[in-house]
Amino acid sequence: MPTAPRADAWVEWEPPLPGEAQGKARLSKAAVEWVNAAVGIAGRLRGFREVEHDCLDALEERGLITQ
Repeated sequence: MPTAPRADAWVEWEPPLPGEAQGKARLSKAAVEWVNAAVGIAGRLRGFREVEHDCLDALEERGLITQ
């Protein structure tokens, strides 16, 4: 798992332009990349768990184990 961005690096702030009441905040590039990596890892783990359970189910059907 990649290291998460520092607490102060999750949001990028753009100050208001002249004549605007407020600035803009958005998720930082570092935060987006970390979230994408975390979601990708979670998806791979889910895939591994599906394979694991398919193997366990097959062994149980053959009477070699009980779950």
